[in-house]
Amino acid sequence: MFTTDKEAINYIENAKKKEKRLNLNRIKKALDYFNHPEKSFKKIHVAGTNGKGSTACFLANLLIKHGYKTGLFISPYIYSFHERIQIDGNYISASDLLYYTNLVYDYNKQLEDKLPFFELTFLIALLYYKNQNVEYAVIEVGLGGLLDPTNSINYDLSLITSIGLDHFDQLGSDITSIALHKLGILKPGNNLVSTVKNDLYPLFLKYTQENNVQFYHIDETQIIKKHNTFIFDNNEYEIKMLGDFQVNNAFLALKAYQILNCRFNLEKAQKALLQTAWPGRLEVIREKPLLFIDGAHNISAINEIITFFEKNYPNKKIYVLFMAMKDKDYVKMIQALEKIAFHFVFTKINYYREEDPHKLSLLTTRSFNVIENIDEALDYTLKIVNEDDIILGIGSLYLVSYFKNN
Repeated sequence: MFTTDKEAINYIENAKKKEKRLNLNRIKKALDYFNHPEKSFKKIHVAGTNGKGSTACFLANLLIKHGYKTGLFISPYIYSFHERIQIDGNYISASDLLYYTNLVYDYNKQLEDKLPFFELTFLIALLYYKNQNVEYAVIEVGLGGLLDPTNSINYDLSLITSIGLDHFDQLGSDITSIALHKLGILKPGNNLVSTVKNDLYPLFLKYTQENNVQFYHIDETQIIKKHNTFIFDNNEYEIKMLGDFQVNNAFLALKAYQILNCRFNLEKAQKALLQTAWPGRLEVIREKPLLFIDGAHNISAINEIITFFEKNYPNKKIYVLFMAMKDKDYVKMIQALEKIAFHFVFTKINYYREEDPHKLSLLTTRSFNVIENIDEALDYTLKIVNEDDIILGIGSLYLVSYFKNN
């Protein structure tokens, strides 16, 4: 038994993480043991390579603004572990996290095949949501879809955002394999709404028809938008999050809310989207010079960021502060960023999964510096830029977390 939430978090985070999951039997047995807490509320599942966290947050805020008690389950976190499990925008308290961790610990200690990190966290969230009497829970997929622990339960509605190349070792090296993993969240009789690009539409249509799934497709090219505003059902909405891709995410969340057939008030819906914020997604943390941070860590997300800067800052000098994890396709990321980068500063935060910044520097044809200490890297970059230049910190959510916590 644990006596503090710090002990509880240490236990969860030190549970085994990396494994080749072959099925969902272990988490399903745990749900059986706890009498299926997920059956006491409605559930929305959000999958996709990029944008699923933002979309989940938009949708949760729509539900909250309309008076529904709403759980939100997300990963990873930026500030603290408690972010992963929320109700009505509030993180799980230290005392509640301690209570539910002890609850699942008593179950887990008797198992030979023990629940790993993500399954423990998901189980804690479901127990918490049940006992707090939430009406809805918006649940973000951890990785992929088919064999993700969040796929151990059935959902009232599923969302799939954009699909791109990431997590090759677990999901496959081509876009079709990755798409099929995402589609694996669907079960017969489910409802799916998706902004998947038109080139994957035939695959989605065939899969949903064969599996008796109602499919609502949003063609992103048909969304009427200007800067951070867009039209949905002849009404104008505005968001404060930057980038066309965030408009697409907000539109998807609105469509999902409509499909849920919940009560609706235009003013509340507009406020819900406008007030939605998501740390580390094209977030400005300094004005002069402009300093953006973004957690983009795959080529699809990087391309969205490039489009944003090409559209909004076409003539600015952009200094890119870059780091990446070893398992990411940083070769393509750096090559793509050269379209907007005036100068690179390669760095690290001393995390065991990160790539050597000296190795990263060999991949660019732009001018660059390698400064291993992240604080010194930022200080140096601030000294060499002019006030009207731009600094972009990008390549990893771990970089974003470092900035936000320091």
